[in-house]
Amino acid sequence: MVKVAIQGYQASFHDVAAHKMLGDDISIVSCDTFVDVFKALERGDVTYGVVATSNSIYGPIHESLHLFDQYNVNVLDKTAVPIGQCLITMPGAKLPEITHVYSHPVALAQCKGYLAEHLPNAILVSHADTAGAVADIAAWQDPHKAAIAGEAAAKLHDMQLMAANIQAEKDNFTTFFLFTKTQS
Repeated sequence: MVKVAIQGYQASFHDVAAHKMLGDDISIVSCDTFVDVFKALERGDVTYGVVATSNSIYGPIHESLHLFDQYNVNVLDKTAVPIGQCLITMPGAKLPEITHVYSHPVALAQCKGYLAEHLPNAILVSHADTAGAVADIAAWQDPHKAAIAGEAAAKLHDMQLMAANIQAEKDNFTTFFLFTKTQS
């Protein structure tokens, strides 16, 4: 089984993109940062890397794009993944009782209109990864905490999908690159 490094965790949008490009017979290696993906590939820990390079709302993701100039890699493929942000909670949680919302800063920004209207008093907390935020609130078992992530993360952790497609731009997608180490 081929190993693929992604920024983020299982059921993240990076995970969805990796499976879309390579199929289901892969082993995902979760990395905290984009640079960690490139370093895992450079060390030979993985065969492929997958990183986001642009978002239709956010624009180019300079942090990842600059790494393509710093590492010896070949881009093999790219794919666009629709980004449907969802408000995810513990089963049985009630919207008026949510006090904290966790997610990646870009996801929080993409959903600021929904949050201002439906959860104006909730504390917004930055998290390194959307799917990781869901994993954390699932572990905490606190019905007052919610996460913003994709539907796949809700399903993986058996969480409640309180609201779907809460991002401001409904035609939101992210482009991901699949790459490997340059052979010398």
